Amino acid sequence: MTEQTIKTMEIPLAYGDQQSPMITNTMKQYCMGEFEFEIDDCCTACHFHAEDPDCEVCGGEIEFKRKVSVPWDLCKTIYKQMATMANGSPEMELNREI
Repeated sequence: MTEQTIKTMEIPLAYGDQQSPMITNTMKQYCMGEFEFEIDDCCTACHFHAEDPDCEVCGGEIEFKRKVSVPWDLCKTIYKQMATMANGSPEMELNREI
């Protein structure tokens, strides 16, 4: 069996709380709008009326993919959960056997 060194970094804790990971304005600035996913959607104008090849939304296809940004409050919740788990997880020991 070999040993592997895992590089780690400190996760700053919120002032006064010392239990929750800190979220800074800089983190918010870099993360807002950075994460998105696609949702299958339906063009209501073309679905309920006639298909319009000049439609700005779907181009007459009726169904289209709509991009949605992950809201900041969800990004913050995910980060806090991951940081909390990383701080207490056994995988974060510097040396472990593989």
